Amino acid sequence: MLKNISIFGFFGIFTILPSSFGSSGRPTPLPSGSVSAVNTPPLDPQKIQNAEDQFRLGRAYYRGEGVTQSYEQAGYWYRKAADQGNLKAMYNLGTMYLEGKGTKKSEKEGYALIHEAAEKGDPRAKSLSGILLCRGTGVEKNTTEGLKILRAAAKGGDPVALSQLGQQLLYNPDGGLRDPKEAIPYLQKAAEAGNPWACGTLGMLYRDGTGLQRDTNQPFIWFNKGAQLGDPYSQFAYGSKLLAEKGPVQSYPWIKLAADGNCAAAKGPLMECQSNMTPEEIFQGDAEAEKIQKSYHQ
Repeated sequence: MLKNISIFGFFGIFTILPSSFGSSGRPTPLPSGSVSAVNTPPLDPQKIQNAEDQFRLGRAYYRGEGVTQSYEQAGYWYRKAADQGNLKAMYNLGTMYLEGKGTKKSEKEGYALIHEAAEKGDPRAKSLSGILLCRGTGVEKNTTEGLKILRAAAKGGDPVALSQLGQQLLYNPDGGLRDPKEAIPYLQKAAEAGNPWACGTLGMLYRDGTGLQRDTNQPFIWFNKGAQLGDPYSQFAYGSKLLAEKGPVQSYPWIKLAADGNCAAAKGPLMECQSNMTPEEIFQGDAEAEKIQKSYHQ
């Protein structure tokens, strides 16, 4: 039985203003270097023969597949593969420099690797180079050139480019909303292609009636999809609905994932859930959250 949960309408207390997410509304996260190709068995370092094998070993170390997880070893093997011209390794190593994983953080070095991979034809690198130019990350900011790159990548259907282009068109530099009508088609395509951030943003626009007819069902269709894909805002929104309708046990894994993903608005509801759960329920909820998290990193 609930002890002290006070639920306000989902369209009230749980409505998050764009400013809660920084100066660019709800900024898209940078793509991670951990995703690139299908799972393959890890390789014996003594039998490495070529750049593709070096890349695969680096990825195995990054993910901890068949070897002890180590960002340092991942970076070492990605570097060896990148030096031989492997574009996937260049891209992944670039993202590691941007995040400071396994190496000293260097946005300049990260951009240089991403740009080189983009110039040599890697489609993910092209999208990310456009994002970095728009943000001025590791390179002098050039929104015009960045948008040009993103538009070209979006025409090819790249979900990251579609979502980032949607963000650039949706928000002013100060975080305020522009006319969303130009942004929505890109966000819709990105969400349909499985981009987590676009799913959450589309749900928010449907919920608030911003550029779309306000709807009571569509927001949660997209929040559910975004939550399953790992978007913290979607996890908070979806978890909040479950909290209002089914209570803390059902909502806890989603709200915990949102809080762990730095969604500040989830911190209070998380503590509220915990105060109304038994230690065993919290333990089981933590296990369920971990299971969900692994599913969207596969």
